[in-house]
Amino acid sequence: MSFPTLTEIYDKTRSECGDTEVAGGQIYTNALLLPHIQAACRELWRGMRTLAVPRVSRTFYYTLPANTSVFYPSTALITDFSEPSGPVSVRGSLTSIGVAAATQASGFLDITCTGIHGLSTGAVVVLQQLGGLNGANVACTVTASSASQLFANGLVTTGTYTSGGNVVTSQNEFGPLPWASALPATTQAVDGISSVVYQDGFFQFMPSTTEQQIRVPYWSSAAVPTTGTDTVAVNDCIDFLSQFAGSKACKAQGANDRAASLWEEAVGPAYTSGVIGGSLRQLLVTAVRQIQNRDPYDRGPRPFRPQMDNYGYI
Repeated sequence: MSFPTLTEIYDKTRSECGDTEVAGGQIYTNALLLPHIQAACRELWRGMRTLAVPRVSRTFYYTLPANTSVFYPSTALITDFSEPSGPVSVRGSLTSIGVAAATQASGFLDITCTGIHGLSTGAVVVLQQLGGLNGANVACTVTASSASQLFANGLVTTGTYTSGGNVVTSQNEFGPLPWASALPATTQAVDGISSVVYQDGFFQFMPSTTEQQIRVPYWSSAAVPTTGTDTVAVNDCIDFLSQFAGSKACKAQGANDRAASLWEEAVGPAYTSGVIGGSLRQLLVTAVRQIQNRDPYDRGPRPFRPQMDNYGYI
């Protein structure tokens, strides 16, 4: 089941509130519903934390310019970054070409490059920083449909392309970087990156004289959706979100009976007493059972807590 977009949650919430005669709602408009949907998202994340449900893990790519040692995830258009979930990897010897246009087609993303890409069908590329598109920061295989056009096979994105982005290739494989506690203050840039520091929400690298592509696995934060194409990365959460948000919205409009009914559907009759019920319970119980059914010897990824030795490395 795909993750619901904010637009889908808007429509489902209006349906729960009984405001469906006019597209976009007569009373429960997007502007009115947004803060209540965002509150529902935060409540969902709190419920997941309470029951120790694993967080969502994602990966992004970014090309670090030459002689650059500081990097913030927001620079790579990542809005839900919490902390690294594993080692950062790096590779060099990059070939990159800009993206001029990108359109979602049936079963692939149609990409027009700013020039001749020089790639053949079957090449593995990394797409990164395509403005306006969700799900387009990824490694994928392409079909070369023309000298300047590529089809990213199997890629399904949401949103509308605005600007920017690159198609990056390399003959080198990614290699993990050791964590360090600090970078030497007297280090001179060399070709390649040898270590990485993470603290206070940003990364520091040993600088390289050439551009380097990094691959960063990370835990998604409790980022709330703000635009229609934003997704909430929890499967099957749309019922809870629409019921919880609808309850809040109806109560604000004085529709108290409807609000009470939706509240009970969302979280059950005893939620304020600490008993999780309704759609939220069904959603979280499924996740907890998946944890319980996991191989007891498979502990899964640990939270990011780098342990340094006397030399500053793990």
